[in-house]
Amino acid sequence: MQKEEWINEIMQSAAQIKPAEPNPYLFNKIQLAIEQPKEKVTLIKWALAASLIVIINMGCIFYVSFNKKQQSNEDAITSLSTEMGFNSNYNY
Repeated sequence: MQKEEWINEIMQSAAQIKPAEPNPYLFNKIQLAIEQPKEKVTLIKWALAASLIVIINMGCIFYVSFNKKQQSNEDAITSLSTEMGFNSNYNY
C-alpha cells in the first residue's frame, strides 16, 4: 500500500511539470555558431600561411645578404694578402 501511495505522489508531482519552451532564436544561434568558426579558421589558416611565407623570405634575404658580405670580406682579405705577399703557394 505504501508503495502505491508513493507512486501516486510522484505521478501527481510530475503532472505539474510544464513542458520546456525553446528559445525562438535558438536555431539561428546554432546555425550562426556552426558557420562562424569555419570562416575564422579559414582566415586564420591563410594569415598563418602568409606570415610563414613572409618570414621564410625575410630569412632567405638576410641569409643571402650576410653570405655576400662575408664572401666580399673574404675576397678583400685574399686580395690584400696577395698584394702584400702573405699568400704562400709552396707545398711543404
